[in-house]
Amino acid sequence: PRSALDVLLGGRTSSFDVSDGASVWRRKGWDKLDSFRENLERSKPLRDLVRSLGRGAGWGPLRRSPVQHLDLDRGRDGLLRSILEQQETRGLCRSDDLARMLPSEACLLAKGRTTAVAKRLFFSKFVQQSLLSYERDGWHQQPTRVPNPLVREVRPTADRGPILLCVDTSGSMRGVREKVAKA
Repeated sequence: PRSALDVLLGGRTSSFDVSDGASVWRRKGWDKLDSFRENLERSKPLRDLVRSLGRGAGWGPLRRSPVQHLDLDRGRDGLLRSILEQQETRGLCRSDDLARMLPSEACLLAKGRTTAVAKRLFFSKFVQQSLLSYERDGWHQQPTRVPNPLVREVRPTADRGPILLCVDTSGSMRGVREKVAKA
């Protein structure tokens, strides 16, 4: 009698034999990936498209590199930390930005509908730009220069990292929907 483990492992529980044709561990369907990789290496428009996708943060793993400063005249392309690219939350700060304020500040505003003191407190914090808010920024590509290569900071590399693709294969996606999603 075959156990469930035998079925999962392709009929053998003693070893993970990849040379066995019936084994689950055998390479299946990956041969087309090599041809896709070769096409990607040959096609510049396709390479540009894939580079533009990247990860959410978009700039790959972090490493210690020289600090760069903005230089619009003679600078080479580099990365500067900027609030124009709000890709990550780095911490908390005080501001007057209602979109980034913490939920506790929103509760104070809501309490201001019924209590005059809470309303005055919220608006005084707003006017003084002292609402607790999320500090959001990211890396922006700009012309830069490196004034001192010995001064370093942790910054992303130019590599963007892998593209991860998730396909829903739950029961509601069975059949034609699943085939379209995988196409």
